[in-house]
Amino acid sequence: MKNFLFLIAMFFSFDALAQVYKCKSSDGQIIYQQTPCHGSSNVGVVKNDSGVPLEEQINAKNRHLNIQEANRKAAEERELEIQRREKASIEYKKAERLRQEERDAPLKAQLKAIEDNRRRFEEQQRLDLQRRQTEALEDIARNNKSRTLHCRPDYAGGAYCN
Repeated sequence: MKNFLFLIAMFFSFDALAQVYKCKSSDGQIIYQQTPCHGSSNVGVVKNDSGVPLEEQINAKNRHLNIQEANRKAAEERELEIQRREKASIEYKKAERLRQEERDAPLKAQLKAIEDNRRRFEEQQRLDLQRRQTEALEDIARNNKSRTLHCRPDYAGGAYCN
């Protein structure tokens, strides 16, 4: 029994003395492995101080790195989707504004024509009024030359002329 416990203790002690190598792959990802890294891709050495087998630690660290990478990619994709939606919204608003301007163009032209007609009509009315006033003054001037005014006092203290 002592031998068996001694063998188990030896097995765990060798496993505890093993090292984990932290390496960087060619595509820039961090990888944990039991063997030394190739070339200059060695990032560091992690000691196995826990009682957890080395292979499980490596798998757990690699899973953790994969989850972090997946989360980073998901966040980037969410950000890209937000940017794409904002861009699409801006483009939609721009297109909608252009469509509205196209729909409004005939109405704006009609409104301008109505406004121009109103201005011409008001100008014509002003000119007609000036012409009538001029004619009335000319008539008064002609009538005053040929006729004398007869004035008489009225009851209010003024004069009444015809």
